[in-house]
Amino acid sequence: SEIVEIGSGRTTFLFNAFKNINVISFEQDLHWKNVIEQFFYNNKIKKPIIKHSEVEPFKNGGKMKNLIPSNCDLLYIDGPYCDFRKNFNTFTGKPCFYDIESFIEKGFFPKIIMVDGRTDTVDQIKKLVGSKYRFIPEMIYSLERGSIFSALNFSRHSIFIKKHN
Repeated sequence: SEIVEIGSGRTTFLFNAFKNINVISFEQDLHWKNVIEQFFYNNKIKKPIIKHSEVEPFKNGGKMKNLIPSNCDLLYIDGPYCDFRKNFNTFTGKPCFYDIESFIEKGFFPKIIMVDGRTDTVDQIKKLVGSKYRFIPEMIYSLERGSIFSALNFSRHSIFIKKHN
């Protein structure tokens, strides 16, 4: 199994705890990357693979410059962030991140896509993957979009599960 993680943090620790899972994380903050790697080293834990990648402005937000798409089982999106400008033409006015396009352009459709927050990114993913995935919205997404009953799920992540054809 393979996980591609955009943005490293708590989940990097969780994902790397499993021996039979290959994890590649992409992180834009070089200092944060070094902090996480040092923690793993100091505690004699298997060092994660974290690749540094800058973020570039793209469309109505940004995307990672050096993202290496792969045919992963899980694409976990908890990054990047950007402050290229303050107001974006999105539902919330926050930036949208388009890294999923890099996967789709290469013909890669992860089995599962999980998004931590970033509800405008979720809107973009929904447009790109259409009916190929079952969509389970996170609570905040549901509340922002006025779907009170979906919010009762109390989910912390928006999840896309690839349908079998």
